[in-house]
Amino acid sequence: MVRKEINQLLAILEVELKNILRERGTVGFSIFFPILLSLSTYSVGTGILGKPPSLELWFYQLIGFTILMITIVMSASSAWYIRQGLLSRRLEYIFSAPVNPIIIIASISLTSGILGFGIFLTVGLIGVIVTYGLSNLSNFFISLLILIIALIPILGINLIIAAATIIGKEPEAISQPVSAIVSTTSGLAYPITILPFILKIIGESMPYYYAAYYVRSIIEGYFNILSLGNLPFLFLYLIFGFVIYRYFENNYIRKEGAYGI
Repeated sequence: MVRKEINQLLAILEVELKNILRERGTVGFSIFFPILLSLSTYSVGTGILGKPPSLELWFYQLIGFTILMITIVMSASSAWYIRQGLLSRRLEYIFSAPVNPIIIIASISLTSGILGFGIFLTVGLIGVIVTYGLSNLSNFFISLLILIIALIPILGINLIIAAATIIGKEPEAISQPVSAIVSTTSGLAYPITILPFILKIIGESMPYYYAAYYVRSIIEGYFNILSLGNLPFLFLYLIFGFVIYRYFENNYIRKEGAYGI
C-alpha cells in the first residue's frame, strides 16, 4: 500500500514539474522578484543614509524576500489547484478517485517546494557571491539541506489552506492573509526583535522565521547547532495540518460535497 501511494505521488509530481517547466515566464519572475525588491529597499536605504548600506544588510533582505517568494508560491499552489478543480468540476472526481486527495495535495505542495528550492538556489547563490565572494559557498550549500528540512512543516499549512479553499472557494481570501501574516511577523524583511511582543510570538511560532534564520546564520558563519532544538516543534504543523484536513474532508467535504456549499 505504501509503495502504491509513493508511486502515485511521484507520478503526479512528474506531471506538475513538467507543467512548471512550460511556464518559464512565471519561474523567471519568481527568481527576479526577490532580487528586484531587495535592490529597491537597498536603494531607498542609500537615499536615506546618503551612502550605500553594507552589503550584509542587502543580503539579509534578499534571503528574506526569497523565503517570502517561496512562501507565496507554496501557499498559493494548493489554493489555486483546488480553485481550478472547483471551476472545472473535477474536484468531486478527485475525491471519488482511488488516489487519496492528500497524496494529490502533497504532490502539488512538493512541486511548489521544489520550485521554491530552485528559486533559493539561484537567488541565494547570486547573493552569496556578491556579498561574500567564494569564501562562504560551502556554508551556502549546507544551508540548502537545512532549508529543505525547515520547509517540510509548510506542507501541513498547505493542507489547511487546501481544506479552507474548498470551503471558502476563493484562493486569494485564504492564501493572501497567510502571506501577509508571514511577511509581517517572520523577520523576513527586518529583524523580528523590533516587533511588538504579540507579533514576535506569532513569528517565532511559525516555520518561515526559522527557515530564514537558519539559512542566514549558516551562510554568515555564526550558526549554533543548539538552535536546531526548535526544529522538532515545527513538525507539529505537519501533524496538525493532516488532522485538520482529514477532519474537514470526512465531516464536511465528503458529506456536503465540494459544490454543495
